[in-house]
Amino acid sequence: AYLRMEEIAEEAKLRGEDAAAFIGMTRSVDKKGAVVFTFANGDRIRDTGSEIFYSQGKENLAGIAAQYASKKWGQLVKVEGGRMVFDAEKLKKRELEKAFVPPRKEKGFSR
Repeated sequence: AYLRMEEIAEEAKLRGEDAAAFIGMTRSVDKKGAVVFTFANGDRIRDTGSEIFYSQGKENLAGIAAQYASKKWGQLVKVEGGRMVFDAEKLKKRELEKAFVPPRKEKGFSR
């Protein structure tokens, strides 16, 4: 989890974006095992393993949380209010699409 957030900060610097949000960021693990990233302005992103929570109404923080979720789960992310979760429905749909193979037409056989 720590490395994912560090990657996001480094990528922001490489893109020339303002990485000031990451200055003074602390990280910790709470009693329940959730990873908590606390930014200098008091905003937080909390990763419980199955969910990622963030302060609503903060566009920059929502963007950072979305990048973090994307690094964790790829495109299988569902946003619900101030949290992001793994989208199992998208995964099932993707697996079904991969499993379906359209029938091939055989050439040379006619009746």
